[in-house]
Formats: sequence, C-alpha cells, structure tokens
Amino acid sequence: MRILTANRLSDGAVVYYQGNKIWSHWIDSAFAFASVEEAERCLMDATESGIDVVGTYVIPVEQVTGRLHPLSMREKLRAQGPSIPSNFKAADNLQNAA
Repeated sequence: MRILTANRLSDGAVVYYQGNKIWSHWIDSAFAFASVEEAERCLMDATESGIDVVGTYVIPVEQVTGRLHPLSMREKLRAQGPSIPSNFKAADNLQNAA
C-alpha cells in the first residue's frame, strides 16, 4: 500500500492526500493506493489541489487493525508531529547553557 504525503506551504505541517484534491493532517484519512504506479499517477493531480503543498511524494504504509502505519522511521516521526515543543527557542536555550 502507498499514500501521498507533503508539507503545507504556509506552515510546514505534514499533510496526507485524501483524494479529490483534499489534504488532511490525519494519516488515517489518507487514500491508500494498491501500487506505487497508481500513487505516482495521482501525484500531479494531488499537487494541483486548492491548498498549496510542497515536497509531495509517495510513501509505503501498512494497515493494521484498520489504521494506516508508515513503514519507515522517518515517516513514523513525521506522522507523530514535531519532536521538540513548538515554543522551543534555540537562542534562549544557548544563552541558558552559558
């Protein structure tokens, strides 16, 4: 199984293609393609959707108890969201370390 993923241009959020030119934050709402070829044929149509997305690509997933799970560690991390708090400020952290 394959799905399409991208990042929303306005804020970098990870999004998944639902079909009908609609993108979602939820991986479980992604449209699952049976093959890589099917997914790649849909790439062009998906990127011409009403929402501006960048970096659209195909990822492999598996379905377990009705839910979609990415196979690669990179995509598992992307699906979980940012790995640092959104209010984290690197410069503040450096000043505190000095």
